[in-house]
Amino acid sequence: MIRMSAPFKDPRTGIYYFRKVIPSELRAAFGKREYKVSLGTRDPADARSKMAEPAAAYERLLAHAKEFVRGGVTGQARHYVEQWLQETDRGGSWLWYSSRYVTSYTRVASDRQISGPLPDYVFEPEIRRQDDDPIMLRTFQGSRRLPLPTCLQTVAQLPATAFAWPAGQVLEHHQLIRAENMFKAIAHSVQRRMMESIVDFMQEQNSKTAPELPSPPLIVINGGLSSYGPSRRAQREVQVGLTITQAFEAWRDYTKGRARSPQLVQEWDLAVRRFVAMFGDIDLGDILPQMVRDFREKLLELPGRTKKSIKALPLDEQAAIAAKEGLATLAPATVNKALSALRSVTEHVIDKMSNVPLEINAAKMAKFVEVEDSEDKRLPFDEADMKAIFHDLIIKDATGISEATLFWMVLLAPFTGCRLEEIGTLRPINVRSEQGIWFIAVERDRAQVRAGQDQAQKSLKSSNSDRDIPIHSVLIEAGFLDYVERRRSEGEEWLFPDLTPNKFGKRTYRVSRLFARYLEDLGITDDEKVFHSFRHSIRRNLRGRAKEEMVDLICGHSDGKVGRRYGRGADMRPLREVIELIDYGGPNWADVVAQARKMSGFGPERAQLAPDVQLRPPV
Repeated sequence: MIRMSAPFKDPRTGIYYFRKVIPSELRAAFGKREYKVSLGTRDPADARSKMAEPAAAYERLLAHAKEFVRGGVTGQARHYVEQWLQETDRGGSWLWYSSRYVTSYTRVASDRQISGPLPDYVFEPEIRRQDDDPIMLRTFQGSRRLPLPTCLQTVAQLPATAFAWPAGQVLEHHQLIRAENMFKAIAHSVQRRMMESIVDFMQEQNSKTAPELPSPPLIVINGGLSSYGPSRRAQREVQVGLTITQAFEAWRDYTKGRARSPQLVQEWDLAVRRFVAMFGDIDLGDILPQMVRDFREKLLELPGRTKKSIKALPLDEQAAIAAKEGLATLAPATVNKALSALRSVTEHVIDKMSNVPLEINAAKMAKFVEVEDSEDKRLPFDEADMKAIFHDLIIKDATGISEATLFWMVLLAPFTGCRLEEIGTLRPINVRSEQGIWFIAVERDRAQVRAGQDQAQKSLKSSNSDRDIPIHSVLIEAGFLDYVERRRSEGEEWLFPDLTPNKFGKRTYRVSRLFARYLEDLGITDDEKVFHSFRHSIRRNLRGRAKEEMVDLICGHSDGKVGRRYGRGADMRPLREVIELIDYGGPNWADVVAQARKMSGFGPERAQLAPDVQLRPPV
């Protein structure tokens, strides 16, 4: 039995784990040095209560690992090959088609007196490094109908060295040292599995006379060949007449001016281009559910944020680099967006283009990637973080954003709960008063604001984001109302006019990077602490001190209850009471107020504005 140890607490996140160092003699079976499973809690008592299940699972794995080691090099090789076949989606079909190509190549190569290891394109038809090699072309042409006994005999008579390519792939997949005994054992295991696939097929066909081998269509992919079974066009005898790229362009043209963000259009364009990179710009009728599933799995292997030089490489090479260098791969949510792009583009053709004979959306038959936990992983700032951030808050930028703009954007965040882009898109008209209380109206642009202007409209993340937030007394003392009045008197459209939008209309993309660099300079290097952490900070600060419903109204969140969808916002007085409960420890707010007034060029006393005076009538 495994001795129950104390749960391990991650020093960065505070989450507890079941963690065990794997015995050195068993690490080859596990493929890693330690076994670690999240307990999904920050509570030590709760963590201890959850230790039994992962401990039992670890004990079972240890038993399997010991059997694996006792099996010797032959047993280990068989295990590595089976795991490689499963994890790379190579199964019976890959073994069967490879055995046919091996047989065909061997026969053609014998005529030309060629010997040595079989080339990689025999095992992976999409790899074409010798496009003008007649032997390769004859291999594929001659592999369609081969007698089963001939396949079995040919594969059985080949030396182990003939299987150098798949053996090398297995070693690389498991990151194994190329030891001669293991290499030969893996090559023999690949050979044996190919023979077994032939025998299995012969047993399936033994009741039939003169069996013919299935002949899958060969689809050109990046100049190569890949088998995907009978195409839908062959099944339905229908060709749509639109490629996936043409379908996307039709969707894009149709949705112009229909509130589709430029960023969404670009993301979907990238998804379609990646699909084309894998399968070619094929007819919609030829897209199979298995293709979409393979596309999904490939996306999960691609690196996330990386250099442009890597993004320019073929998808397989990108995935290989990500695996080799341990790069972070695309998040499940990002992969699901790409699948949504294929679904929606195809659905648009089915729904809007009546002249297109397409009834089945193959993209809908591939499941989305399961997202393990929808919880926002970003952490709130603690007292030490807040003290460091607001002690002499000066963020410098060489691209034209003023220190005052950056100062006010950071100061607004912990007292309003606004998202960064919500702050960056405020206008003077968004600051108003009601019942003698000054507040910030976070809202979408009204029609008159953008009428006749060739600019993207200000958008919000969700319908709940449309809200009114009373202005905290710290912000008023710091001179925020004076700052707003100055912008109004100058005739500025934006509260922070030195922000410029990127190609997607986002005004705060540079601020996000500048603030991240500022945190790093302060020694706050946790990747889960970013500008958005201010929203987590305000919720933590008010937890247990204010009703959750009121905090949701301030932060623009929703718990999904139907009753809260009726009647926008709340009376301003209880909202102000909640806002004034915000009280962060750490910073000396008197010093912050003084710095704000000095940086903005205001006097030590704030302007006395009548609380019922609008800075500008709302449009």
